[in-house]
Amino acid sequence: MTTADEAMITVDRLGKKFCKDLKRSMFYGLQDIGSDLLDRTGQRSALRKEEFWALQDIRFAVRPGECVGIIGANGSGKSTLLKLISGIFIPDTGEIRVRGRVGSLIEVGTGFHPLLSGRENIYLKAAILGLPEAEIDRRFQAIVDFAGIGEFLDMPVRHYSSGMYCRLGFSVSVFCDIDILIVDEALAVGDASFRMKCLNRINELKQAGKTILFVSHAELSVKHVADRCILLDHGRVACDGHPNEAYNAYNEIISAAQGSDFGDCTLQPHTVLSRSVDIGALSVSGYDSNRARTGEALDIILDYSAGETFDHVYLNLRLWDLQGTLVSVIDSRRSGFYFDINHRAGQVAIRIPQLNLLPGQYNIAGGLLRNGEFLNWTRALCRFSVEDDPDYLSAGYLLLPADYRHQTRQAAAV
Repeated sequence: MTTADEAMITVDRLGKKFCKDLKRSMFYGLQDIGSDLLDRTGQRSALRKEEFWALQDIRFAVRPGECVGIIGANGSGKSTLLKLISGIFIPDTGEIRVRGRVGSLIEVGTGFHPLLSGRENIYLKAAILGLPEAEIDRRFQAIVDFAGIGEFLDMPVRHYSSGMYCRLGFSVSVFCDIDILIVDEALAVGDASFRMKCLNRINELKQAGKTILFVSHAELSVKHVADRCILLDHGRVACDGHPNEAYNAYNEIISAAQGSDFGDCTLQPHTVLSRSVDIGALSVSGYDSNRARTGEALDIILDYSAGETFDHVYLNLRLWDLQGTLVSVIDSRRSGFYFDINHRAGQVAIRIPQLNLLPGQYNIAGGLLRNGEFLNWTRALCRFSVEDDPDYLSAGYLLLPADYRHQTRQAAAV
């Protein structure tokens, strides 16, 4: 357990409220200034008309060298929390204690002057972070090389793309002598190669003992760098623990919110040929109904009915995670399995002898095709969960089956 004296960041009973109405918000702002002058800040714990709690009773501590992922749905309070820790917002209740220099990358372009060049902005932002000019000179080339924008260095940053802003902002932050790095979805605008470069740099900072708060909707990125995750739900901490534990809780929240209507997690094909073919039901069973284990068998049963006759039909099912990422495809054509549909109901049985999906919750969408065109498509056929032995290190979506061989080589004579 991290004590307050050991922690780089301590958040205790933190609360922040906002007003939904602009005019009232301005009036309340004047009231709060008066309360601060009269030292009556305790009055801020009560909600006024049109106000709501964006964050309430948040408590946690982050130790040196720890990377904590902050996860949750849009509007759960992630960005508000980071802005409070960065000093951009002032808490309404509770307190935040931060030890050391903080480098924040909360919004693209934060800390940059649009009329200054990239070169000038490097010196400006690094100076804001407390680096003397001589030290900026020494690190300048490393910042430019990491950002990869050398040929545009003397161009005003107002002409930069959001990706270039992100590259420059992140590069300056990670090459200054900061103790705490705060990153809020800024890497989402970068390309894939730069994101991987940033994640590797974050791991280097962790090994150097730096403290990191990382917000992202990219589950794999968070699991790659985070030692622990804090899940926010409607402004409160719903889970604080291992990333797998936090994401399991997050998926439960998403699943409960979607209920039986989870079609928005999948994509609809451009065209569907026939409305006379209907998929009645799809059931999944592993060790239990709608529950399976990695490495074990999975059975899928699809029932359909048809008002027309079609020959040479095949099945295509698509598996999506709860964040809307297409994970895998089941296509009977790849196995040479075709069948004919008549004016009657039918059933297709699929058996996967060894399920290679890693733990998580998955949605199935799919339909029946002929000559590459869908006769029917259903966006929300079934949802099932996959579990695995917690002792295994699970990251990603799929476990690749492999055969292994080991041999000992005799050392070469010297």
